[in-house]
Amino acid sequence: DALDLAQEVGGVLGSALRGLRSLKREGHQVVLRLLGPGRDALLRCLDGDEALLAELGAACVLHGRVPQASVPRLVSRADFSLLLRPVTRESAAGFSTKLVESLAAGVPVITNPTGDIEHYVKDGREAILLPGITEADFVAGIRRALALPAEVLTAMRAHARATAREHFSYRPYAEELGRLIGRGREREHSED
Repeated sequence: DALDLAQEVGGVLGSALRGLRSLKREGHQVVLRLLGPGRDALLRCLDGDEALLAELGAACVLHGRVPQASVPRLVSRADFSLLLRPVTRESAAGFSTKLVESLAAGVPVITNPTGDIEHYVKDGREAILLPGITEADFVAGIRRALALPAEVLTAMRAHARATAREHFSYRPYAEELGRLIGRGREREHSED
């Protein structure tokens, strides 16, 4: 059982790293590829626990800061992306662009529901929804992902892409927007 995860850092990383250690100790092959943070940021999330980082070894790959143009390519290589966010006023009111990037890349998300995420992703369809952001929640979600048959993961990838096209693509509106802009330009020139 092997699983490749991508995480654009934000949210609650310490719980995921501690959970990753637990999974590694159980013999699971899970790789967490982190986009954004460096080693110092990880150590801050772990209260300086160098031993934990050392124990994770190759199970935790730090890409550091990457150009935005490279993010879709890196995320698309993962089996799942990981988006853990504390439930705050901000996360309840806002919407994660990282979720949209993941779905557009055809990558299902392991996440906890914040804001209106549940209106766009369904547990077992294009996401694994966690009840919270604790280490135990993370471990349970990863165990679920590891148990999925290949055909279910393939279907989840297809559902992720379809959800992104249906809810987040500009393409259905491009023609109408073009006409609207054209009308505005016509008016502007007729007033001259």
